[in-house]
Amino acid sequence: MGGCTGPDGRPVDGEFALLADGTAVVELATASGLPLMARPDPLAATTRGTGELIAAALDHAATLPLGPTPGSSGPLLVGLGGSASSDGGAGLLSALGVRLLGADGLPLADGGGALTRLHRIALSRLRPAPPGGVRLLTDVTNPLLGPDGAGAVYGPQKGAGPEEIGTYGCTGNANRYSGQALSLTSGSGGVVTAPQRDWSDTGAAGNTHPVDAQTLTFPAGSANLIPGGDFESGALPGWTAHNAAVVGDAAAHSPTHDLQLKSPAGDYATMEYKVTGLRPATTYTYSGWVRADSGASTSFGVKNFGGPQVTTHTTATGWTPVSDTFTTGATSTSATVFCYLPSASATATCDDISLTVG
Repeated sequence: MGGCTGPDGRPVDGEFALLADGTAVVELATASGLPLMARPDPLAATTRGTGELIAAALDHAATLPLGPTPGSSGPLLVGLGGSASSDGGAGLLSALGVRLLGADGLPLADGGGALTRLHRIALSRLRPAPPGGVRLLTDVTNPLLGPDGAGAVYGPQKGAGPEEIGTYGCTGNANRYSGQALSLTSGSGGVVTAPQRDWSDTGAAGNTHPVDAQTLTFPAGSANLIPGGDFESGALPGWTAHNAAVVGDAAAHSPTHDLQLKSPAGDYATMEYKVTGLRPATTYTYSGWVRADSGASTSFGVKNFGGPQVTTHTTATGWTPVSDTFTTGATSTSATVFCYLPSASATATCDDISLTVG
């Protein structure tokens, strides 16, 4: 149905609450919970959706006249427990702008299993913490690592056997960088790492946070429903490409990779991604950056959503932002985003492609 990234990568509905005093409330299990999995996958399941909900909640809070300082988000409360993932919060952090990089400088795939390859943590794009601070709500006190750690104690409920539980020791890679990057918070329940200082949970153990105000709920409109739309993974999982490939590009829109369309003589180039699980009769926004390198008209748009195709054309040889909206048909639950270069012997580039609710 769309909204945010579920624990197995499929879109799921995402909701959060905004209280009258400006407090944003996110429940981890609604985006990253075990019941959302088709089957347990302890080393691949991700908490990315929870980070997307946090980002969406803070973005919405800043647009509403709530709390003592309208125009800025208030405190953030994150309810923990019931997670399908043991990724140490890696997905959550990635959705907030942290880059977890391997030795090759590329972002790691989602899931706790990928942390064995963690080499460097880049915080330059981490979004600021909310002015009102962050509180993590949990009813357990397990540390992240060790025989009583979250991986050992809660891993089996996520489908982990002894071999997978042994892999959780890889979170020591993250702990190695904790002096500058991460504070591995006690009481994590196997899901949380909080960036040190600004994003740390400073609440004392046993604190309660009563929720007794009228709430407002919103869809997670800022969650991108196109995985890998920044092309930084260097691959095109789920994409259909013809004469198109991810390339390293010093002039990429951000930061180092983009998608290049390169049509040979007598042929064309295109890439497509079919987004499934959308809501019928719902408005979505697609956006991206297009560069018509050789000056040939390049098309970027959406089709097969139960309505007329929506397309924007550009011949600009510099990065050009492209954005438009479309509304799914009364029974349509999918749409196909595409970038198309019809001219032969031409080159064009796309980057930072997204599809969001609203």
